[in-house]
Amino acid sequence: MKESRARLPLRVFALWFTLHTAYILYDGFNDRIEKTDVALVFGNKVEESGVPSERLERRLQRSLDLYKEGFVSLVVVSGGLGVEGHDEAAVMREWLIQNGVPQSAIIQDSAGKDSIASARRYAELSESRNWMPPIVVTDYFHITRSKLALRLAGVHGAFSAHAPLRPHIKELYYIPREFFAFYYYLLKY
Repeated sequence: MKESRARLPLRVFALWFTLHTAYILYDGFNDRIEKTDVALVFGNKVEESGVPSERLERRLQRSLDLYKEGFVSLVVVSGGLGVEGHDEAAVMREWLIQNGVPQSAIIQDSAGKDSIASARRYAELSESRNWMPPIVVTDYFHITRSKLALRLAGVHGAFSAHAPLRPHIKELYYIPREFFAFYYYLLKY
């Protein structure tokens, strides 16, 4: 009897983790796209050569598609200085320009060192420009936390569009990490 009581917290945690992770996957794969002002693209690794990583390029491609299809008229690229020594947002901006998005339709946020910083900067820009909620563009596993970061920054009702899927072994780490990162954001911010 004592052994089963001792396992109860572990079972509750396992159930909570499983249900929340299932929601992260559901939310991440079920895009909610509506016509709005802005696509907010969260940064990611830039290769040492200065080109976007495959993951970042997929995010950029998704935002390019949204722009070309008329869902957004602006793209905010948000990222910081990566360990490789490149400004993610600057690299993202150049990629979009090279792929047909006019400079006037891109806003570069180089202070987006993490998701909460990107969300806070977007909130500042949005308030001063009276934007509607953005379409969050990132990987499927990052959608839920990105929308949480925006809510914590005062931006409610964000839409979402996940980058095209190319499964990778690292997702076995990324998906569970999002569970813990979500609650870290709730407790810290």
